[in-house]
Amino acid sequence: MKILSIIGRIIYGISFIAFGFNHFRKTEKIASYIPDYIPWHTIWVYITGVAFILAGISIAIHFKSKLASICLATMIFLFIIILYLPDLMSSKMAIVTYSAFIGASLFIAANSKK
Repeated sequence: MKILSIIGRIIYGISFIAFGFNHFRKTEKIASYIPDYIPWHTIWVYITGVAFILAGISIAIHFKSKLASICLATMIFLFIIILYLPDLMSSKMAIVTYSAFIGASLFIAANSKK
């Protein structure tokens, strides 16, 4: 079972590294999702991109993965609140998907000693 945990952690971490790099590849498109009342769209895209990359690396190599997973879950929860709940009718699947990411992050945090 330990090998499954390691493989799962690596796959999960690499996924968020890819999300982070995508923030640098598709900056303008991602910035368009940010509501107008939030200033500095591009800066926020870069900040979240870096956060995704760092959290993904931390989770994948199991270094400070508990902290990284909790921070990742918190960031994704804020995305749901800020980006998706205001447009609930067209965002239901995004909310479900991001909720799954939150659940997985919290599961990793709960099962990480470091």
